[in-house]
Amino acid sequence: MSDDPVFMPMVREKRKWKKSKTPNPNQLTLDLFSEKKPGPEVNPTLELDTKLGTYDFTLLKPRQYGHRTYQKKALLFALENKNAIIQLGTGTGKTEVEFRLAAEALKRGKVMLVADTHLLCKQHYDTAFGSEGFNLTEKEIVLAVGDNRTKRMDPSFYANARFVIGTSEAIMQDIIHDRVSMWEFSLVVLDEVHHALGADDYMHVVHLAIAHNVPRVGFSASPAENKQKLIELMDNMQAQHLFSGDQKEVEKYVGYAPHIKMWVPLEAKRVETLKIYSDMIRDLVRRMLLQAKDAELQGLIDNYADVIGEFHIPKMKELNRGMQIINQAKKNYDNRYDEYSEAYYAALSLHAAIFKACYHYMTLERIGTEEFKEFAAKLEKDSTNAAKMLRGEPRYQLCLTRAKDLDDHPKVTYLLNLLSKHLDDQAIIFVETKSHALRLAARLSKTAFSAKAILGKSEMSEKKQLLVRKEFEEGKFQVLVATSVANEGLHMPAIKLGINYSAPYSHIAMQQRIGRVRDAQGRIYTLIGQDTSDVILYRTSQARKKSLNKVYAEWAEH
Repeated sequence: MSDDPVFMPMVREKRKWKKSKTPNPNQLTLDLFSEKKPGPEVNPTLELDTKLGTYDFTLLKPRQYGHRTYQKKALLFALENKNAIIQLGTGTGKTEVEFRLAAEALKRGKVMLVADTHLLCKQHYDTAFGSEGFNLTEKEIVLAVGDNRTKRMDPSFYANARFVIGTSEAIMQDIIHDRVSMWEFSLVVLDEVHHALGADDYMHVVHLAIAHNVPRVGFSASPAENKQKLIELMDNMQAQHLFSGDQKEVEKYVGYAPHIKMWVPLEAKRVETLKIYSDMIRDLVRRMLLQAKDAELQGLIDNYADVIGEFHIPKMKELNRGMQIINQAKKNYDNRYDEYSEAYYAALSLHAAIFKACYHYMTLERIGTEEFKEFAAKLEKDSTNAAKMLRGEPRYQLCLTRAKDLDDHPKVTYLLNLLSKHLDDQAIIFVETKSHALRLAARLSKTAFSAKAILGKSEMSEKKQLLVRKEFEEGKFQVLVATSVANEGLHMPAIKLGINYSAPYSHIAMQQRIGRVRDAQGRIYTLIGQDTSDVILYRTSQARKKSLNKVYAEWAEH
C-alpha cells in the first residue's frame, strides 16, 4: 500500500438543519397553486471554469491537455485569497498552477518564483520556455542564481525582465544591491514553501514581500513537520488560508508507486560493537549532567532527562537543543574563575564529545563501516578537547579495533539485490553524506551498474550538478546516488526505482523523496536497520504524516 501523502478535501460550507416551523395556512395555499420550476443543476466543473474565465492567462502557450479539477480548485483558491499556502503532492502538477498564477499577475508587474536550489530553478526556467511555458522572450524570463552573477549585474537584466526565477539567496543579493526592487513585483511564488522558517533566505524574501504588500503564494507537498511548525509558517507568510487537494480527485490523474519498507538485520559483531559504543556515550552523558548540576545548568539537565531515564542515543533535536542551552549560558561564565565556571566548561567539552560520538555511532549503525573508519581518521587529526576526550576512552579504541574486522553495512547487499531486479530501470538512491554518495557510486560503477553521485552546492558546482542531471536524463548512466540536493521538486520521469538507503530525519524529506518516483509501475524502498534509529525515524515520519493530514483538514475547514 502506498505511503504517499494523503490530500485532504477542499473547504465546504457546513449546513445546519433547523426544525421546521408550523406552516402559515395562507402561505401554504399560495404555494399549492404556484407553478414551481426546478432550478438548473449546477455543474461544479463548469462553475470552476466560469470563475477562472474571468481571469487572463493569455501569456501562457496553448496547453495540449486540459487542466485537472484539483489544479483548477487550487488556482482559484490562490487567486481569490491572494496570500495562501497550497499543499499538493509531488507529481500533481504544482508547476502548472504556479505558472498560471504568474501569467495572471504579469499584467500588473514582475513576478518572482523562488526555489531552493539552482537545479530546481533551472528546471522551472527550462519549462517556462517549453511547450507548457509562456509567450515571453528570453529577456523577459530570467534566471537569478549564483552562477550568473555577472549577468545579474548588467542593468538590462532586470530592466527587461518580467518573470524572475531564482534562489532566495541570489534574489536577496540583487535587492540589497539595488539591482531590482520589491516594489516592481505583483506576486511572489514560493516553491517548497516549507523553507520559509527560521533564518533562511526564504524568510527575508517573505518579509520584504509583506513590507511591500506584495501577494505571496507558497507551494509544498508537505509544508511543515508538525502543527506548531505549520502555524509558524502560516504566521510567517501572514497567510490565513490553506488549500489541500482531494485525494480522490488526485488519484484520477496521478498513479503513485508503492512505498515498501525493507527490514535489514545487522550482523552480531556490529550489534556488539554498537552496544560498547552506546555504553560509552551513556557514561559521557552522565558525566556531563554531573558537571551541569555543579554549574547549575538546569536547562541542560532537563533536556537530557528522557535520554538518561531509559537510555537511548541522543536524537539530533536533543543534541541541537543542548548545544543551544550551553551557548546561551556562556555569557554567565565568561571571565569567571570559580567552581561554577570550571564545571560549565567541563560540561561544554563533554557535550561536544557526545555530539561527535553520536554522529560516529550513527555512521556505524546506519551508513557503513568505511564511513565509521573515515570519521575516526578525522578525529585523529582533531585537536579539540572533545576529540582528545574520545580518543582517550578505552571503549572508543576497542570499537575502532573491532570495526577493522567488519564488512560493509548489510544494507549494501540488500541494495545490490534490489538493483539487480531492476536492470532495465533507472534508479535514484538517497544517502545522507557526501562521502557515502561518492563511495557508493564508485562501488556500484565497479559492478554491473553505472552510477554517478550528485551533491549539494557546497560540494559540487552548480554547473557540475546540471551536467550530472542532464547525463542521467539522457540515460548515460543507470543509478543516481544523491544527497538531499535531489530531495525536492526535481522532475526526472525516467526513474522507476527509488531507494532510501536510510530513513531520513524529517517527514518532509521522506515525502519529497517518495515523490521522485512518479510511475505507478515503479517501486520505492526504504531500508530499515532492525533495532536501529531507522525504525524510530520511519515510524515517526508515518505518524507525522497522519497527524498532519488532520491538521491540514482543520486549517482547510477554517
